[in-house]
Amino acid sequence: MWGPVCPAEDHNIADNYVAMRMYGEATARIDDAMVQFQRLPRLVAAQACAYAAAGDTTEALTRLGELEEMSEKRFVDPIWFSAVYVALGEHDRAFEMLDRAYEVGSMRLPYVSVDPKFDALRDDPRFTELLRRIGLKPVPIEEATAPEGREIV
Repeated sequence: MWGPVCPAEDHNIADNYVAMRMYGEATARIDDAMVQFQRLPRLVAAQACAYAAAGDTTEALTRLGELEEMSEKRFVDPIWFSAVYVALGEHDRAFEMLDRAYEVGSMRLPYVSVDPKFDALRDDPRFTELLRRIGLKPVPIEEATAPEGREIV
Protein backbone atom coordinates (compact mmCIF):
# COMPACT_ATOMS: atom_id res chain seq x y z
CA MET A 1 0.00 0.00 0.00
CA TRP A 2 1.19 3.49 -0.79
CA GLY A 3 1.98 5.78 2.09
CA PRO A 4 1.48 9.51 2.26
CA VAL A 5 3.22 11.31 -0.57
CA CYS A 6 2.57 14.94 0.31
CA PRO A 7 0.45 16.84 2.82
CA ALA A 8 -1.86 18.13 0.08
CA GLU A 9 -2.78 14.57 -0.85
CA ASP A 10 -3.67 13.69 2.72
CA HIS A 11 -5.57 16.96 3.10
CA ASN A 12 -7.61 16.23 -0.04
CA ILE A 13 -8.31 12.65 1.02
CA ALA A 14 -9.44 13.89 4.44
CA ASP A 15 -11.72 16.42 2.72
CA ASN A 16 -13.26 13.58 0.73
CA TYR A 17 -13.84 11.57 3.90
CA VAL A 18 -15.58 14.60 5.43
CA ALA A 19 -17.77 14.92 2.33
CA MET A 20 -18.78 11.27 2.81
CA ARG A 21 -19.41 11.94 6.54
CA MET A 22 -16.56 9.57 7.47
CA TYR A 23 -15.20 11.88 10.15
CA GLY A 24 -13.16 9.31 12.06
CA GLU A 25 -11.38 8.30 8.88
CA ALA A 26 -10.73 11.96 8.06
CA THR A 27 -9.14 12.77 11.40
CA ALA A 28 -7.18 9.50 11.37
CA ARG A 29 -5.78 10.31 7.93
CA ILE A 30 -4.68 13.72 9.15
CA ASP A 31 -3.17 12.21 12.32
CA ASP A 32 -1.10 9.86 10.14
CA ALA A 33 -0.02 12.72 7.88
CA MET A 34 1.06 14.76 10.88
CA VAL A 35 3.39 11.96 11.94
CA GLN A 36 5.17 12.18 8.60
CA PHE A 37 4.83 15.87 7.75
CA GLN A 38 4.55 17.49 11.19
CA ARG A 39 1.72 19.78 12.16
CA LEU A 40 1.54 21.86 9.02
CA PRO A 41 -1.12 24.60 8.98
CA ARG A 42 -3.03 22.98 6.11
CA LEU A 43 -3.23 19.71 8.06
CA VAL A 44 -4.28 21.39 11.30
CA ALA A 45 -6.97 23.29 9.37
CA ALA A 46 -8.17 20.10 7.68
CA GLN A 47 -8.43 18.41 11.04
CA ALA A 48 -10.32 21.39 12.49
CA CYS A 49 -12.76 21.26 9.56
CA ALA A 50 -13.29 17.53 10.06
CA TYR A 51 -14.01 18.01 13.76
CA ALA A 52 -16.37 20.90 13.02
CA ALA A 53 -18.23 18.84 10.42
CA ALA A 54 -18.55 16.02 12.94
CA GLY A 55 -20.07 18.47 15.43
CA ASP A 56 -17.07 18.44 17.77
CA THR A 57 -16.77 22.20 18.17
CA THR A 58 -14.41 21.89 21.13
CA GLU A 59 -11.79 20.00 19.13
CA ALA A 60 -12.30 22.27 16.12
CA LEU A 61 -11.71 25.36 18.27
CA THR A 62 -8.64 23.72 19.81
CA ARG A 63 -7.17 23.28 16.30
CA LEU A 64 -8.16 26.85 15.42
CA GLY A 65 -6.24 28.03 18.48
CA GLU A 66 -3.27 26.00 17.29
CA LEU A 67 -3.42 27.76 13.92
CA GLU A 68 -3.49 31.11 15.70
CA GLU A 69 -0.41 30.15 17.73
CA MET A 70 1.37 29.06 14.55
CA SER A 71 0.56 32.38 12.90
CA GLU A 72 2.39 34.22 15.68
CA LYS A 73 5.64 32.53 14.65
CA ARG A 74 5.24 32.15 10.88
CA PHE A 75 2.96 32.91 7.99
CA VAL A 76 -0.25 30.90 7.97
CA ASP A 77 -2.36 31.40 4.86
CA PRO A 78 -5.66 33.04 5.86
CA ILE A 79 -7.41 30.52 3.60
CA TRP A 80 -6.89 27.86 6.27
CA PHE A 81 -8.55 30.05 8.90
CA SER A 82 -11.39 30.84 6.52
CA ALA A 83 -12.07 27.15 5.83
CA VAL A 84 -12.30 26.45 9.55
CA TYR A 85 -14.64 29.39 10.12
CA VAL A 86 -16.90 28.16 7.30
CA ALA A 87 -16.97 24.71 8.89
CA LEU A 88 -17.88 26.29 12.22
CA GLY A 89 -20.66 28.30 10.58
CA GLU A 90 -18.95 31.62 11.34
CA HIS A 91 -19.39 33.15 7.90
CA ASP A 92 -18.53 36.74 8.83
CA ARG A 93 -15.18 35.59 10.24
CA ALA A 94 -14.68 33.43 7.15
CA PHE A 95 -15.12 36.48 4.93
CA GLU A 96 -12.72 38.48 7.11
CA MET A 97 -10.09 35.82 6.47
CA LEU A 98 -10.90 35.66 2.75
CA ASP A 99 -10.40 39.43 2.58
CA ARG A 100 -7.10 38.99 4.41
CA ALA A 101 -6.12 36.25 1.92
CA TYR A 102 -6.83 38.73 -0.87
CA GLU A 103 -4.72 41.41 0.85
CA VAL A 104 -1.71 39.12 1.21
CA GLY A 105 -2.07 37.70 -2.30
CA SER A 106 -2.77 34.11 -1.28
CA MET A 107 -2.05 31.77 -4.16
CA ARG A 108 -4.81 29.51 -2.84
CA LEU A 109 -7.54 32.14 -3.09
CA PRO A 110 -8.74 31.26 -6.63
CA TYR A 111 -9.48 27.71 -5.50
CA VAL A 112 -12.33 28.88 -3.26
CA SER A 113 -14.33 29.27 -6.46
CA VAL A 114 -14.45 25.47 -6.81
CA ASP A 115 -13.65 24.13 -3.33
CA PRO A 116 -16.74 22.49 -1.80
CA LYS A 117 -15.63 23.63 1.67
CA PHE A 118 -16.77 27.11 0.65
CA ASP A 119 -20.18 26.07 -0.73
CA ALA A 120 -21.96 27.58 2.27
CA LEU A 121 -20.72 31.02 1.19
CA ARG A 122 -21.69 30.89 -2.48
CA ASP A 123 -25.09 32.57 -2.12
CA ASP A 124 -23.62 35.48 -0.18
CA PRO A 125 -23.01 38.62 -2.30
CA ARG A 126 -19.62 39.00 -0.59
CA PHE A 127 -18.52 35.75 -2.23
CA THR A 128 -19.48 37.00 -5.70
CA GLU A 129 -17.66 40.26 -4.99
CA LEU A 130 -14.55 38.38 -3.86
CA LEU A 131 -14.53 36.33 -7.05
CA ARG A 132 -14.91 39.51 -9.07
CA ARG A 133 -11.96 41.12 -7.26
CA ILE A 134 -9.69 38.18 -8.09
CA GLY A 135 -10.85 38.14 -11.70
CA LEU A 136 -13.20 35.17 -11.61
CA LYS A 137 -16.86 34.94 -12.48
CA PRO A 138 -19.17 32.63 -10.57
CA VAL A 139 -20.94 30.19 -12.86
CA PRO A 140 -24.10 28.52 -11.57
CA ILE A 141 -23.93 24.77 -12.08
CA GLU A 142 -26.99 24.86 -14.34
CA GLU A 143 -25.07 27.14 -16.71
CA ALA A 144 -21.84 25.18 -16.65
CA THR A 145 -20.96 23.20 -19.72
CA ALA A 146 -19.42 19.77 -19.78
CA PRO A 147 -17.11 18.39 -22.45
CA GLU A 148 -18.98 17.00 -25.42
CA GLY A 149 -20.52 13.63 -24.70
CA ARG A 150 -20.46 14.09 -20.93
CA GLU A 151 -22.97 15.39 -18.47
CA ILE A 152 -22.55 17.37 -15.26
CA VAL A 153 -23.69 15.39 -12.24
